[in-house]
Amino acid sequence: MRNYLFDYLKEEDARELEKLAKELEKKMRQAAAALNFEEAAKLRDRMKEVKLMLLEIETEDDPPKRASSRRPGKRTGKPAERPTRKPAGDRQEG
Repeated sequence: MRNYLFDYLKEEDARELEKLAKELEKKMRQAAAALNFEEAAKLRDRMKEVKLMLLEIETEDDPPKRASSRRPGKRTGKPAERPTRKPAGDRQEG
């Protein structure tokens, strides 16, 4: 029962945050159109905070994923294999 209730509350929070983000974006665009750039910047920053909160809710149950910065061949120390081009004289025309 607790998991169901917890999931329901998370979904409700996510919906409310999505609404808030859309409302903030709308107000931000209105402020920018009215050349009130300071207010638009404040609204943009708040919208980013809301979207970050939303992302945290959505990824809360997912296991953390490690960002891989490895490139092919890095483990072995060998350079990554790359396709090679044949010189123009060696190409067969068909």
